[in-house]
Amino acid sequence: MAVAYKVTPELRVRFKQPFGLLVAGSYAETMAAIAELLKRELPPMLVSVGDRVSRNLVDFKMPPQVSIIDNKCMRRRIKLGSMQKT
Repeated sequence: MAVAYKVTPELRVRFKQPFGLLVAGSYAETMAAIAELLKRELPPMLVSVGDRVSRNLVDFKMPPQVSIIDNKCMRRRIKLGSMQKT
């Protein structure tokens, strides 16, 4: 069951600064790098930030335990259903 939280204005300011590990590259490069990283590091939790990133991880069979989404891709509004599996 999904739980939804709303970010406060104060936290929104803090979240504008990157923290954690950023994996950049093409879809194939990032998914391979993340799969290798998860295999090597065995982290206790995978957190994704972004609608597309979260969807890509689920599609690649690496579902995050926490996903931060806002129903936008490239800052454009998307339909919630377009990011969910049917």
